[in-house]
Amino acid sequence: GRGGSAAMRALSRATLLLLASAARAQGPAEQDGFDESHVKILTEADLADASLRPMLVDFYAPWCGHCKHLAPAYARAAAMVAAESGGSARLGKLDATAHGTGGHAVSGFPTLSLINGDGSVENLKQLGPHNDAWIATWLLRKLAGSAVAKLESAADVEAFRQKAETTVVLYGGEGEGLAAFEQSAMQAQPTVRFAAAPLAAAAH
Repeated sequence: GRGGSAAMRALSRATLLLLASAARAQGPAEQDGFDESHVKILTEADLADASLRPMLVDFYAPWCGHCKHLAPAYARAAAMVAAESGGSARLGKLDATAHGTGGHAVSGFPTLSLINGDGSVENLKQLGPHNDAWIATWLLRKLAGSAVAKLESAADVEAFRQKAETTVVLYGGEGEGLAAFEQSAMQAQPTVRFAAAPLAAAAH
């Protein structure tokens, strides 16, 4: 579209260095038993508890095959978010057949709904090939209000590269170039992680 072209032109004019790296995400192998210690098991009353927000809620049904398939990835996503947010964000799950949905619109299972601090709700409508990273990155973007992490050093960049299958780092970005980069990042699939760093962080 016209807006996208303008953004790309602004980014080109900035003549800033982009580094894209493909670093395979490392996570535990899929197995029958998995760690749900970072997932809060909810009741319907919890949905009205403002102290638990923001929270991503997995509305599921015990008989739902898709729900069972998603559960290990959802648990890993919860661990990823806890590690990056210092525990400030929460992921929960609620058996909607046993507890109801607290008035939230659930048309099928699983339904993943982000309940924000003000009570507004946004659903994660699409999942990707790596559901754990997809869910975690989508939620972290929403919580931060930005898709671009701010890095300061080469060590920060190296650590950032390990967080996703594909990462893109913008060095020395400012003004229109940084704004265009942010716009592109917000529109990208959640499996891609974006960051900005000073030029000095590009030295190895």
